[in-house]
Amino acid sequence: MLSFPNHTPRERHLTFATIACVAFIVLLMLRGFWFIQSDDCYIFYSYAKNLASGNGYVFNIGERVNATTSPLYTILLALLYTALRFLPFISIPLLGHLIGAVSLFFLCYFLLRSFDSEREFLYPFILPLVFLCTPFLARAVGMETFLAMMLGMMALHFYVHEKLVAASFASSLSLLARPDMLLLAAVLVVYDFARNRHFPTIKMLAVFMLPVGAWLAFSLLYFGSVLPSTFSAKLVQTEIGLWGSGPVFFSGLVSGEAWFGGRAVGRLLGITMFLGVLVITAKWRKWSLLRHPVFHLILLWQVVYLVVYGIILDAPAYEWYYTPLALSVALIVALPIEFIYRLLSDTKTVPNWILQPIIVVVLVLTASIFPVVGLQQPTSSTYINYRDATEWLNTHAKAGESVATNCIGVVRYYYDKGPVIDGVGLVTPAVVARLKRGEFDWYINHYQPDYLLFQQPPFQKVEQMAHEEWFQAEYSLERIFRTRWHAAALYVRRNQEN
Repeated sequence: MLSFPNHTPRERHLTFATIACVAFIVLLMLRGFWFIQSDDCYIFYSYAKNLASGNGYVFNIGERVNATTSPLYTILLALLYTALRFLPFISIPLLGHLIGAVSLFFLCYFLLRSFDSEREFLYPFILPLVFLCTPFLARAVGMETFLAMMLGMMALHFYVHEKLVAASFASSLSLLARPDMLLLAAVLVVYDFARNRHFPTIKMLAVFMLPVGAWLAFSLLYFGSVLPSTFSAKLVQTEIGLWGSGPVFFSGLVSGEAWFGGRAVGRLLGITMFLGVLVITAKWRKWSLLRHPVFHLILLWQVVYLVVYGIILDAPAYEWYYTPLALSVALIVALPIEFIYRLLSDTKTVPNWILQPIIVVVLVLTASIFPVVGLQQPTSSTYINYRDATEWLNTHAKAGESVATNCIGVVRYYYDKGPVIDGVGLVTPAVVARLKRGEFDWYINHYQPDYLLFQQPPFQKVEQMAHEEWFQAEYSLERIFRTRWHAAALYVRRNQEN
């Protein structure tokens, strides 16, 4: 995989320099982004924990509900934990971060190799580094996103090197890593037909359908449904106005919430992308890389992605939903760098042997900013409060007592006394229909949870019942868990009070 027999000495040096720089940045991200412990990734960790413990593919023991969008990520976590848990430092969250780091490394590798035919440009060698500079990546730490993107990039790599069966298999795995990777697979099929008049062969279809079909069959038999419960649960959040009004997905993209570093970084990136579009306009006929299949495929995929997420679904503005866009951003942002490099190189202003290392060093330093800043950050406040609340529950709750909350991941991962009830329906599907009717307190009256864990102050709509008289008559505030940036309130049913 790492042999480059057709490369010139210059190209080999640049290739190995790029790989070494990518490895350094990814390792720095692994350490610098450890403070990011989002609640949603703990949903995967909880499923993997139960699977590795022999309890089945479940969130709550005995309840066959699939709230994971990535069976591949979940099963991989469980397998690795089963194989490595004899090591005292191994934990499922650590494995989640490691899978993400390894996926990022190989994503960059396949991005580099996919543009192999454009080695006379500096572009293929700086593209992975520009990708690692984008501010979208930190938001997906711990999630399945990097694994899915890596497999999608692997499929494009195989496609451009005319290994179509391997591309089909990689596409199938990417779909098992995240369902929306079906968009890339569809774009790939349509593009290949439009460009080469090729239909997928029976072998390609079989290789694609076998893994996906096996999971769908298992899902239907085991869960009673082929679709995860998260689809309807996530979409209902925009329907009931939990994310505000208007085009929620696009609002999240431009508001700065999706950017690690805020609006200032977004503006800088927007200016650079505008310059990249100008380069495309000026150099479309002259630069072969702008007509490269992978360049087209990534941009087409991401346009379709934006249309589906932003217009058709109007998906909620979860930060990691924007992470795949880092690929198209990198494609465009790298173009002005290539333009400046060629301008200085052609005019002999700066010798290439000086210019190339300068560009690489600047990109490495830029990509290092976010993880270095992350080294100074405390662990996520929400994670700390919900973990501490769960540890309190493990000490004081009785066996079999239930906890209801709207942030279920951390609670489920650490709580060992009883079931966790989901107030927004990810793992409690019956809640979704009630949310559509505005019955935000239905799950409390129906399931009668022994404990409730809310944000403090209560989150809009789905936790506002904490102010109502009936709630205060049935539940009392046990205690508040507080960090500098976040607080969580634990309520106990009054007939459960000691």
